[in-house]
Amino acid sequence: MIVVLGGGESGVYAAILAKERGYEVIVSDSSEIHPKYKALLQAHRIPYEEGGHRIEENREIRLAIKSPGIPTGAQVVQQLKARGVELISEVEWAYRHCRGALIGVTGSNGKTTVVSMIAHILKQSGIAAVPCGNIGFAFSRAVVEHPKASHYVVELSSFQLEDIDRLHARWAAITNITPDHLKRYGGSFERYVEAKMHLLDRMKSQDLFVHGPLPAYARTLLSQRRPMPRTVEVPLPEEGTLWLGPSEVWEFDPRHLPGRHNALNASIAAIICRDIGCSLEQILDALESYRLQPHRLERVVVWHDIEVVNDSKATNVESVRFALEAQKRPVVWIAGGLDKGNDYEVIKDIVRQKVKTLVPLGKDVDRLRQAFEGMVPVTEQVTDMCSAVERAFELAEAGDVILLSPACASFDLFRNYEHRGECFKRCVYDFIQNREKHTTRK
Repeated sequence: MIVVLGGGESGVYAAILAKERGYEVIVSDSSEIHPKYKALLQAHRIPYEEGGHRIEENREIRLAIKSPGIPTGAQVVQQLKARGVELISEVEWAYRHCRGALIGVTGSNGKTTVVSMIAHILKQSGIAAVPCGNIGFAFSRAVVEHPKASHYVVELSSFQLEDIDRLHARWAAITNITPDHLKRYGGSFERYVEAKMHLLDRMKSQDLFVHGPLPAYARTLLSQRRPMPRTVEVPLPEEGTLWLGPSEVWEFDPRHLPGRHNALNASIAAIICRDIGCSLEQILDALESYRLQPHRLERVVVWHDIEVVNDSKATNVESVRFALEAQKRPVVWIAGGLDKGNDYEVIKDIVRQKVKTLVPLGKDVDRLRQAFEGMVPVTEQVTDMCSAVERAFELAEAGDVILLSPACASFDLFRNYEHRGECFKRCVYDFIQNREKHTTRK
């Protein structure tokens, strides 16, 4: 019997994949399972339990598939391991049952963009590629719904890479590694780096590994690897340029891919796609039609020459640095949320250069305030998005940008970063509509 720990997207589709392959499977979740996932389990006649794990003593369990949100140190995980039950991650399970080649992408920032770019270029070039994984479409679901895909472009978080064994990426990318999710790793940056580097564990000398800036510890781990795949290090390009090699740099219109970080993302994607077989012309044409995913430097509106940008996906400090570097206007910065042990020291210089006022949003903003008070004006803390938006518009002038780039997780006030970004946009539109109605009445 197989037990799947976690009844969310990845867990439910791991169970469906197991059922389709003829295994006896049960889903176990410590919380209540969402009704849409219950309906899926019921439709596939998969038993489940919720509100607590009661499967620890089931002696028929031979394999446990762990959803990424469950830490390795969780009691149920340790109990199963103590009994000798094999424990793997959902992406490992999906890989064992997929026929197509794996393109694995990880990193602290930019991995969703690189995954969607690679998939877009490949599709535009006539190659059957499916973006999946941490992007919001589980790898197991991709295998179930697209069993004949030739390439799976998989976004892989550090959590997903913790429990892999056979997973083999023929092409791999690490966009960057900066401190993030350190609470999961007991405050150890080294453990976080090690989790990311698991992506390379099964790579062979003929495979391709492309990476952006890496910390010293990651470079040390790379130097110890044997065999080492073919490796390309991409330097941080100038905005609007595509770096394919030291003597091959191409230009593209940066308006829909702002910032040097997006030039880096595009370069990593292009190098991998070219190695797979796409021509330079196909790559450049595809990048012209590519658009960033929502909540990533998303231009919401320009009102009375005040530009509004939604960068809700910026859940760590390095993301904020990229966002601020991309701004050409003075910034009214909305930031805050659930602090993940951020080190704000690394962005103080760019904040000093770009930010005219900080609007702290959320329940956990003490460290944010302490980091920047006395450096830039900091308003009073607000605890709802519409108040933050109203405060930002009061402070912004023509020629400014209002930037939501939180540097923190969203779970203090919102379901996730998407919910936070949608709330931001709704509050912006409501504010403008109310002001224009008031002006019209006058």
